[in-house]
Amino acid sequence: MSAGSRHGEDANPKAQELPSDASNDLDENDPGMWFVKDAERFGRRKRRWFVLHRATRELAYYKSAFIPPAKAKRAGSVRLDDITGISSAGPVLEISVAKGRNMFRLVAESEAESAKWAYLIKMETQTRLH
Repeated sequence: MSAGSRHGEDANPKAQELPSDASNDLDENDPGMWFVKDAERFGRRKRRWFVLHRATRELAYYKSAFIPPAKAKRAGSVRLDDITGISSAGPVLEISVAKGRNMFRLVAESEAESAKWAYLIKMETQTRLH
């Protein structure tokens, strides 16, 4: 089942389209992968396409997969500078955030994918996370 075919997923009023000039900051070499994102407080788990945007220093997530510079509706993001900790255990990746949220809890399809993303994010934030 594709992420867009679930009932109600396209009704997020917070989803925002990238500005037309934002495509200059998006790189087709930025890693992207499907994760299941746990609900923050209420709601349900949702499958989202996560992209580690190195140029803009953020971890953004989208309702559908895309390859930059294609436009996509952004469902949300977290600045890499706001990440205070990261850990992976099995397929679960937990990202602690300083502002606005306590934690992102993401579930990858495998333990290897979760560990790879933990490593990628740690490398981008290595000056602060030791």
